[in-house]
Amino acid sequence: MMRRCLLFVLVVQATVVAAGVEQVSKKEGDTVKLSTGVEKDQNKEMLWNFNDTRIALINGNATTTCLYDGKSGIFKDRLDVDYKTGSLIIKNIKPEHAGQYEADYDSNGTSLIFSEFQQKNCSRTAINKSDSDKIIKTFNVTVIATVVAAGVEQVSKKEGDTVKLSTGVEKDQNKEMLWNFNDTRIALINGNATTSCLYDGKSGIFKDRLDVDYESGSLIIKNIKPEHAGQYEADYDSNGTSQIFFEFQQKNCSRTVINKSDSDKIIKTFNVTVIASPPETKEELHSNMTVADSGLSSGAIAGICVVAVVAVVAVVAVVLWVIVHRNMYSLQNKTSMKRACEEDNQQLLNIKESKARSEQKSTAASVFGYCCGRK
Repeated sequence: MMRRCLLFVLVVQATVVAAGVEQVSKKEGDTVKLSTGVEKDQNKEMLWNFNDTRIALINGNATTTCLYDGKSGIFKDRLDVDYKTGSLIIKNIKPEHAGQYEADYDSNGTSLIFSEFQQKNCSRTAINKSDSDKIIKTFNVTVIATVVAAGVEQVSKKEGDTVKLSTGVEKDQNKEMLWNFNDTRIALINGNATTSCLYDGKSGIFKDRLDVDYESGSLIIKNIKPEHAGQYEADYDSNGTSQIFFEFQQKNCSRTVINKSDSDKIIKTFNVTVIASPPETKEELHSNMTVADSGLSSGAIAGICVVAVVAVVAVVAVVLWVIVHRNMYSLQNKTSMKRACEEDNQQLLNIKESKARSEQKSTAASVFGYCCGRK
């Protein structure tokens, strides 16, 4: 049986994302030293984080220091440190080690490592970075994957992009095709979605991110992240028989770790590079989380904002109309009251004048009578 072999290399690459961020580019298999540039107080701790997960806690010497294996154990037996400066050393670096490294050191702080060491937490694989970390240096590390054979294809994408890894074959719908990521199965394709398995992968890094083209067997990765950088292999034997139905019936789709078998017929290999995005500020992160938590699309949110603005304008217009008409009504009332007061005053004045004339007549009559009586 002829074996077709076409390899693709997907390279993971990080860029300088902010002022003061240092970019380091190394070939797969190299040793990398990330230097802090400080002289560390031997009684003060220094932390190292990789993509917001702790990988080293350094204080004094090896007996009071923790080196962590990291998620999925990718740093196991690869880390070393310079206890004087706190610099981090990564041996035999691989594409999965590409990403953001941060050195956290507070020269005015106190040591917490002894307590952590005594509690034997060095074995923990995932300790998240805390908000109180004092970052003194940040590195974005690029790992250039080794091209393993002629025909390997290299794909480079920005973080957040959608990536389609095309096999270039027309797949027999009754034959299965497998996809492996760093020697772990992530997809088993046969016919349609009801008879196919898409796996979450180690640590669930591919959960809700995978899709496939059932006609060609091509793999689609949505919203790609630095942890998705590495080697992808398409396994297809056009002369083979389908085994997916048995696997599907056994309900193995839920398994997260299925290792690549030696009998796989690799038809295409990719080494993928993911260019990391700039880290978000806390304000941006809060804003994005608020939008994401709402469960609405950006278009729907924009529509809601427009409706809200129109509603506010309408309310303001109604309020202004009421104020204007109240003022007009008040002015009309004042004018009417003034006119009524003027009419009342005129009537009182007329009454007074009439009364005065009557009194004058009465007085004149009395004087006349008096005079006439004396005569």
